[in-house]
Parts: sequence; structure tokens; C-alpha cells
Amino acid sequence: MGFTSEALAELGLSQDQMKEVFSLYGKAVNSLKLDLEGKEQENESLKKQLQDSETQLETMKQDATTSAEQKTALEELQAEYDKFKQQAADELAQTKKVNAINLALKDTNAYNPDKLMKFLDVDAIELDENGKPKLETVIN
Repeated sequence: MGFTSEALAELGLSQDQMKEVFSLYGKAVNSLKLDLEGKEQENESLKKQLQDSETQLETMKQDATTSAEQKTALEELQAEYDKFKQQAADELAQTKKVNAINLALKDTNAYNPDKLMKFLDVDAIELDENGKPKLETVIN
């Protein structure tokens, strides 16, 4: 059952009530979209910084005047950097998954999606090939 005026009419809502519901829904969705846009901009900025750091690190590794001790230190830094990069990628994937679930819950006929989110095991929810969460069995 989609979030449509027909579905709200079936629940017995008047036209004015439907307008108010859609207004509140629009505000919630717009708020989520703004949050997502901010996170995406922050993500792009961090990606650029990481690329710049990788370039500088590679330049230092290739420099013939760098001593063996400095090269060892650079390799250790590279290992730490790779670990940090993987952690950041994992956190970003988790954040995207949570945002996708929040948006998908708003499109369901769940009574209170915000409270329902607190009870969901985010790790147990799978995403389909389009990045949309498979929520049917969880909600039911």
C-alpha cells in the first residue's frame, strides 16, 4: 500500500487532513534530503583530501633522497591510512544504509517509522541491487 491520497481517503481522512499529512511528510522527507546532501558534500570533500594525501605519500615514497628509516615510517603510515580509509568506507556504507532504511520506512504504512527504526537490527536488513532495503518481512 503506497502513500497516496487514495490510501489516506480509505483511512477516512478529509481533504484538509490529507493536505496536512502530505505537508508533514514533505517536511520530513525534505529534512532527510538536506541531511543526505550535507553528508554527500562532506564525503566528497573528505575523498578529495584523501586523494591529495595519497598523492603526497606516493611522491614521498618515490623520492630517492628518502632514507630507509623514513621509507619504513611512510609504509607504516600507509598501513594506518589504509586501515582508516577502510573504516571510513564502512561507516559511510552504514550511514547510507540507515538513511535508506529511514526513507523506506517513511514510504510504508508503518504507524510510527521513527520509533520503529529504534527496534530494527540494521545489520540484518539487506539492500536490493538498487540500494533499497528489503523491509517487508521485518515490518510484518
